[in-house]
Amino acid sequence: MAHAAAAVHKKKPHTRLLALLALFWACLQTAQPVRALAGPIVRCSSRPSSSTSSSISTGPHRQLRPLRVSPRRALQEASEPSESEDDEEKEQAASTQTADPVEDAPKDEQLQKTALENEDLAAARRARDRAEATVARLDRVVAALWEQWLPEFQSGNNKKADEVKTQLEDAQTKLEDAKQELNVAKQELNDAKQEYEQAKASAQAGPAQVESTLADMALVVKTAVKEAMAIGLTVSRTVLWNDAYGPDTNDQELCGRTGEPVLSVKQLSSLTEQRTEQDLVAFILPTLRSLFPEDQIVDSQNRRWLLSGLSPDLFRCMVCDGNAHSGTPHKEMLDCVSVFEAKLAIRNDGRGQLYEYLCRLPSKHARGMIFDKSGFELYHVAGQCGSRKALLERICGAWSAPGGKKLLCDFLSHYSPWERLLRQSLRQAGAVPIAFLGSGAFGRVLEAKHKRNEQIERIAIKAVLAVGVPNGFSPGAEVEVMKRACEKGCPVVAPSSDCIEVVESNKVLGWFHILGDVGTPVPVDTAQAKWRDLVEALRQLHLKGFVHGDPRLANVVLLGENFKWIDFLGQPVFTRASQETDVQILMTDLVGQKDPVQFDVQFDGWPTNSAFIDNVLQPLMSSVTS
Repeated sequence: MAHAAAAVHKKKPHTRLLALLALFWACLQTAQPVRALAGPIVRCSSRPSSSTSSSISTGPHRQLRPLRVSPRRALQEASEPSESEDDEEKEQAASTQTADPVEDAPKDEQLQKTALENEDLAAARRARDRAEATVARLDRVVAALWEQWLPEFQSGNNKKADEVKTQLEDAQTKLEDAKQELNVAKQELNDAKQEYEQAKASAQAGPAQVESTLADMALVVKTAVKEAMAIGLTVSRTVLWNDAYGPDTNDQELCGRTGEPVLSVKQLSSLTEQRTEQDLVAFILPTLRSLFPEDQIVDSQNRRWLLSGLSPDLFRCMVCDGNAHSGTPHKEMLDCVSVFEAKLAIRNDGRGQLYEYLCRLPSKHARGMIFDKSGFELYHVAGQCGSRKALLERICGAWSAPGGKKLLCDFLSHYSPWERLLRQSLRQAGAVPIAFLGSGAFGRVLEAKHKRNEQIERIAIKAVLAVGVPNGFSPGAEVEVMKRACEKGCPVVAPSSDCIEVVESNKVLGWFHILGDVGTPVPVDTAQAKWRDLVEALRQLHLKGFVHGDPRLANVVLLGENFKWIDFLGQPVFTRASQETDVQILMTDLVGQKDPVQFDVQFDGWPTNSAFIDNVLQPLMSSVTS
């Protein structure tokens, strides 16, 4: 029995629960004929008897009804508070008092050993419960910090977002450590259970073992329920879907349309031969790419998305981190994706999985598709990230249904404001996106290519969304400041166009300008290896009368061997404090900890000597590069 429980432990939490319940019911059914044969041998005189042969007593006031209790009800009963350990000890004491002292005399020594083993088992359970409580608490902390970080990041409050991100990463580290401690506690509990069972088997023989097995299995099931709740699985994805799907959902069937189906007759015959979800993804992928030729449809079956915890089979995006064969979205571009999930057969747990993915995307409106060998379902949800968003629309269709191609294209081409701005900016510039370069306080920068004088030219496009910018913000002023900085020889990427307005439905959606020189993003390891050059690029900016305002690694590129700044706020250097803020922001990214620099008299606005760099910054960088 212990071996079976250990094997179940390796499964996913919800799968493990179902397996444990099945094992538990099997034990219950086995116990009935054993009790019938054993009769008075089983010492349970202190427990109330039942005249119903199909009910089995599991405590002073509770009964389990095998065969007639649904798995969901069984899970609820297992998760309810059990009778206290004091009641169990009283029950065992009463049973001991009614036993025959002559018969039990030879077992006294072994029973004492069993009692000691029982104390070890109780201590192991308490240690396990404490570890579970710690994991549950840290899991809630991580979830709360995630919900706190995302709005700050989306609003452009990068300083606050970085502070929360540092706390989030620290909490995630503590959570992983707590999970390891929980695994150790569980292993120690399993060892204690085995020792307890061996001692009890020596003291008690026959049918009494069935009672102990049932009790232990009930505890294992209860533990599994606690573990599931500790990692956030308070409801299954089936329940999640059942809660989301309701009368307010606009439910439609793909019928009565004209036009091409998604798959041809020949493709449909080949579709039936697909045996696994991986085969199904590989089969459908070329079709999806043909429907969205301007986008990337990326395979992410084996990739977990940063911070979000998502791992959908496919996603649609403008640019990705990686390549189309294996990649993830850039975390700053999660509000510009649609997700796809493949199943051999669409059921409610799969529907709940896609719904959960859409709820975790940062965009207020999110869309996705789940598909199997017979057809697809399209979902549109709306709400705040991390909450249970409203399921506004579901459209079901067969691969062979007329009009399917147009439906897919139209449904998945409803874009977020940021995606609409970036697409329109690229269209007005006559460019095609290549890569994501970075994001700053208010803008995002994409690398792109366009045709000029019969030559393909690489450019960068900086876009700023009108929603969210502070009062008095002037995107045109930023371009003018960058031009002046270039004229003074500052290491910044020069704009090659004026600020261009993007209008949608007679409203200003945002602005963009083109940067002529396109560099490459700077990885952390490269920045750390060349940190002196990067610090010098910031120093030159300050010496020529400008502060950057947000000199994170996301806002610097490499042009050849030189660092150059993008997303440049261009604030004038009024105080030493403004320079110190720039230095702290840059060093936070380089060192990996918040505000690592301790300023003193060695920093007086970048002195001509190198005392500050050698005596303050060098030791900090040695701690991460050595």
